[in-house]
Amino acid sequence: MTTGKKKLAVLLSLGALLLGVGFLTACGPTRATGQGVIPPRVPLEEITFVPATDRGYLLEGKRVYQVACSLCHSLDAAARAKLYPTDAVAVKMAVGMTQRANLDADDAAGVIHYLLALRHNLAP
Repeated sequence: MTTGKKKLAVLLSLGALLLGVGFLTACGPTRATGQGVIPPRVPLEEITFVPATDRGYLLEGKRVYQVACSLCHSLDAAARAKLYPTDAVAVKMAVGMTQRANLDADDAAGVIHYLLALRHNLAP
């Protein structure tokens, strides 16, 4: 590879890195922990599955589910979130349920991330 091509490759790599950082910044702040990432705060309807979600964050979502949602749903019912055809449909249903349970936005987001982790077999 010539020197010019090497410089171009480095510049393209740097540009891709900066674009990725800009994308994460635009989506909201993420916080890395020793056990994963705390997802950025977005409107509940826009929550998507984050494979590297922090284990402690998911455990808190599970705890809220156990306290607020298990009055009507068992934990086995939470696993039924896998029955929805897509994550988007599961999120839409979960948003409605968290509103019925009068959860605040942070607790609702934690429950939704927990349910998405269940769908992808990554829940603690």
